[in-house]
Amino acid sequence: MNSIDPNTAATCRACPKLCRHVCPPALGEMRETLTPTHKMNLVALWQEGQIGLDQDLAEVFYACNDCGACTSRCQLKQNPAESLYAARAIAYQKQVIPQPVKDVVERHHTHGNPFGPIEADPPHEQANIQILAGCSMWYHQPEEEVETLRQALQQSHTQPVKVCHPEHCCGAALHAAGALDDHRNHANLFVHHHRHVTSLVVADPHCAHHIRSVYPKLGLNLPFQVIHYLQAMERSNLSRKHKTRPTPVFYLDPSPLGRHSGVFLLPRHWLKDLNYEVLEFVSSHNQALDTAAGGIYRWTSPEGALRHAHQLLMPLRQSSENGENVALITVGESERSHIEEANPDLKIFDLNNWIAKGLLNLPLPLE
Repeated sequence: MNSIDPNTAATCRACPKLCRHVCPPALGEMRETLTPTHKMNLVALWQEGQIGLDQDLAEVFYACNDCGACTSRCQLKQNPAESLYAARAIAYQKQVIPQPVKDVVERHHTHGNPFGPIEADPPHEQANIQILAGCSMWYHQPEEEVETLRQALQQSHTQPVKVCHPEHCCGAALHAAGALDDHRNHANLFVHHHRHVTSLVVADPHCAHHIRSVYPKLGLNLPFQVIHYLQAMERSNLSRKHKTRPTPVFYLDPSPLGRHSGVFLLPRHWLKDLNYEVLEFVSSHNQALDTAAGGIYRWTSPEGALRHAHQLLMPLRQSSENGENVALITVGESERSHIEEANPDLKIFDLNNWIAKGLLNLPLPLE
């Protein structure tokens, strides 16, 4: 388990909040207590014995969506994200945790995912190539949408592709909750269920990043290669003929795909191939702000997470108010559904779905 680094705590508490502007909970709730600097100050005071661990302190520790922006933007080369995670793990071990955290873990135990019951029940099938749609997609989208992804992937690879069963969630929410033993057991089962798979094609960037980065830290040897859906598809197979000028759309970089995995150009190339003109946010690529769709924060403080995702899309909303009616494209259902919930008045789409429909020559939105 990661431990609280006293040097990080000491450095952060003396820092003039250099990462304050990239922390989704701090931005969404506009509370100085939730800035990484103040969180780490509270961690230091707790470790020094000057304050005790209670529900109020635990709520501050859990006001984090694991985006890692505080660490990646730190000019002092510190890693507050790991120390905050270690603080949550200790709080969970002591069961001094917010009720929403208990609810998420209970749903995971009951339904195999953090959202709740999933009606889809595809057959348990295995193949060398399997697609992991992600529990968010199974929960928010009809089974036909998952099948569309599978058909396009199979067409691209010209060999059988099977779908991972919805109960095979990656367990990222358990990890974010600090439920270390539950997460380890879940991750072991996940790897065991997919031990005969050679290529695991993952549609949700949050799932792909979690399996790639966290599972090996548990000592798990992955028997399969983890490939994101965008990277598994062949752009050369796209044979659509465009009869109109490119349609302008905004593209928002999901942090697990962009900042953590370095995939910036490929989504933009796909959009260009599909005849869309990419409009950039002021903060894009490696500087793109996280949407608060990942981690535990969307459950512990849904109002703050949604408010942050709403604020992020002000440029898009202004375009709509000017009559331009521009849509937003992101990648993965975790991002799409969260952004849509925060912005029900706007058009939000998942690029995975567009790529699949483009390769299958199905109608695309906004055409």
